[in-house]
Amino acid sequence: MNSETNRDHYNLHSNSDEFPSVGEITNLDESSILIHFAGHGFMNDLALSEAEVEDITSLFSNLGSLYQNRGNYSEALKYNMVVLSACESALNRDLEADALSNLGGIYESIGDYQQAIEYFQKSLSIAREIGDRQAEGNALGNLGVAYQSLGHFEQAIEYFQQHLVIAREIEDTRSEGSALGNLGVTYQSLGHFEQAIEYFQQHLVIAREIEDIRSEGSALGNLGVTYQSLGHFEQAIEYFQQHLVIACEIGDRQAEGNALGNLGVAYQWLEHFEQAIEYFQRHLAIADEIGDIQAKSNVLINLGNIYQYENQYELAEQLYFQALALKEELFGTTHPDVAQALNNIATLYASQERYGEAEDLYNQALSIRMQFLGSDHPDVAVSLNNLAALYSSQGHYSEAQTLYLRALEIIRTQLGENHPEVEITLKNLGKLYESRRIKDEVARDNQVEEGI
Repeated sequence: MNSETNRDHYNLHSNSDEFPSVGEITNLDESSILIHFAGHGFMNDLALSEAEVEDITSLFSNLGSLYQNRGNYSEALKYNMVVLSACESALNRDLEADALSNLGGIYESIGDYQQAIEYFQKSLSIAREIGDRQAEGNALGNLGVAYQSLGHFEQAIEYFQQHLVIAREIEDTRSEGSALGNLGVTYQSLGHFEQAIEYFQQHLVIAREIEDIRSEGSALGNLGVTYQSLGHFEQAIEYFQQHLVIACEIGDRQAEGNALGNLGVAYQWLEHFEQAIEYFQRHLAIADEIGDIQAKSNVLINLGNIYQYENQYELAEQLYFQALALKEELFGTTHPDVAQALNNIATLYASQERYGEAEDLYNQALSIRMQFLGSDHPDVAVSLNNLAALYSSQGHYSEAQTLYLRALEIIRTQLGENHPEVEITLKNLGKLYESRRIKDEVARDNQVEEGI
């Protein structure tokens, strides 16, 4: 599901010994800018006007955003750290708040949610200090997204509601729509699908009222994902098709890829695998074209899932390992997205009864998730459920029961008693108890036979 984070992008980089004028900077191509500014902290040595600071920070913020969109987070961080330094030196609190927000967004992208929250909190403090209600709302929205990523859904809702209040107060209709969309995403994560649909529909109405076609597409996509979660696949496909049309109309290749990927997933659920593969291949082509490494890795996993279902294990394994390599290239070896890829490979191995290899990978995924997300995150419950299923399939019922019960506790606490995962975990426990009962009966019968 796509959630909007309402970030205003201002970015920067560093300088060389000779600093050209602002006019010269704006005429340089990206490679020239890198040559001039890479690796040196120039802002402290220059007396720049307020207008020049704004021009430079805007230019380099956009370059930082470019690197962030390409998945080159280390370069994006360099640019944004210099933006922050420039704003601090120039005592420009408005742009400082924006720079802090951008840094928070990068740390969120690499899975360092606590660091992201620190930057968003600093941005929020400045916004309140200078009385910038719009920036305050944006900071609250970003905090909501970060807490949502951590699985702290109630806290996320609180921040999104505060953002919504401010957006309505200052009559910022676009931000109001974004806050409603983010609330929808959170309630969708909690399994409150009807409430999520209500928020997405409100977002859609606003997007159409203000003729924000990009947000209209986002709302349609989110509605599709929610109806898909409810098992209403035909309705989901209608929304995804509308999203695809809009993305093509405005030339948003990334959104076009997302819509194609969602259509692939919907057809996969319907077991129309040839059609699903066709959509995934189109998404893959776009991801390659625009250099979207993360999207490419996700498409490879989706394709791998289909081939695993069709028992083409060797092909599925190749695709999963390609996805893992891309995620490690983007995020390093310890990131929640890497855990996802490890989990897919482990599930493949479990289906082939390669239990030892599967257990190792499930444990790696669990360790990463606990490290980054905390021990009570819903994704940790997913890992516990996977390990429990693995142990249960091998007849290790006591170990499996312990893990299932821990997963159930997390899900009930974080997602609520009525979340679909509660029912799934209870069913898994029921199967485990039945398997153990049968095993115990067989053991008793054997003992009786031996005693005769």
